[in-house]
Amino acid sequence: MPADGKYKIAITGNIGAGKSLACEHLINKGYKVLFADIIAKKIMSTNISVMSQIKEQFGEKAYEDGELNREFLAEEVFSDPQHVAMINSIVHPVVIDEINKKIKKILQTQKVVFVEAALIYEAGMENIFDYVILIDASEDTRYKRLEERNNMDYSDFRKVEDSQLPVDMKKEKVHIVVENNGNPDDLKRKMDETLSRILG
Repeated sequence: MPADGKYKIAITGNIGAGKSLACEHLINKGYKVLFADIIAKKIMSTNISVMSQIKEQFGEKAYEDGELNREFLAEEVFSDPQHVAMINSIVHPVVIDEINKKIKKILQTQKVVFVEAALIYEAGMENIFDYVILIDASEDTRYKRLEERNNMDYSDFRKVEDSQLPVDMKKEKVHIVVENNGNPDDLKRKMDETLSRILG
């Protein structure tokens, strides 16, 4: 148990693993969950310093009518590992700072806070957390989910997958791995078991 009795728990996993479903279950159980991706998108659309750095690196096309041009940026970023590193270096420090502020505020009234973030290790924010839970599924299962849900083709899946730390490397770093090759009810049951292990 953390010294102050307050738990900071990260939920991570590569694309299509089932992080969102796990977090939806946590929210339904009454827990507070922060979504790093939502925080990052807001920062990229409202933080003047971040926006100007993105324009400087990726051109004015990165924004259309003041709005983040996600399609253009995704194409530009995921096609080149150097571009991934560049945008991460601009966005991650600001996102981490914002997540820390939000965690602090939530823990004033709650004993547990969860943060859903695909890029825990890529962003170097693992030290924020008492526990990191990896939601995992086979690559085949993950791709099939995205194909059915988002009509994603395999080359797009691979671009995102290749921009993330390999799952095997994450497994060596995390505290708990929750396998999600089954149905949603299996995942919910496993999440409940995991919470019991951590929180008692």
